[in-house]
Amino acid sequence: MSTLPPSPATQGVALAAYGLAKAYDGGLVVAVRHADIALASGEWVAITGPTGCGKSTLLSLLTLLEPPDAGEIVIDGLQARALRSPEAWRLANVGIVFQFHFLLPHLTVAGNLAVPLMATRMPASQQQERVRELLARLHLEHRASTLAAHLSGGERQLVALGRALVNRPRLIFADEPTGAVDSATGELLLNELFSTSHSPRPTILLVTHDPAVARRAHRVLPMCDGILGTPAGSSTG
Repeated sequence: MSTLPPSPATQGVALAAYGLAKAYDGGLVVAVRHADIALASGEWVAITGPTGCGKSTLLSLLTLLEPPDAGEIVIDGLQARALRSPEAWRLANVGIVFQFHFLLPHLTVAGNLAVPLMATRMPASQQQERVRELLARLHLEHRASTLAAHLSGGERQLVALGRALVNRPRLIFADEPTGAVDSATGELLLNELFSTSHSPRPTILLVTHDPAVARRAHRVLPMCDGILGTPAGSSTG
């Protein structure tokens, strides 16, 4: 087991949210209730809680994949609603490991890893070097030319992680990255997730059911019934 990641080197806030709320079905299903969170630059925060408590929805709000019904998100001191293009912001700054992979099945492993680089001005040779580096780190060199549709579940999750890391993001969001993999793959995935060596060190927000995974974070924020920061002694189902 790897050691706890080093504490944030700076006190700067990379991302903060105030009073975030989100409901569905005309307000009948409340997923997130007035959540407040601040992530320091270089910090790793874990969110824990039972299935259906709003963890994944909160990640969708913080990554600007969904708009909140209420509340405000602030990125590097700038209100998210002032961003001209949330998509461009994500491409340049964010890596996301989705719970269900969302790989492109018609592309190879190498092709999926390269997707976030395609809209950048990075030279093709540098893109290829980034992909080769991640293939080696994730022990996937022998699968580089394999279509994503032919991968095992664990291999797909590793490719999803590599895709999230390839643009060397400042912010990484991971939704249950070890939830459907064996222990060896989970260990490799976590080691690569928080041992990223590029500077500045990325800020990581990870959703997990696994207490052992959560303990490797700087902070753990429990979530229950859409409420972030429920006291640890409260019922979590």
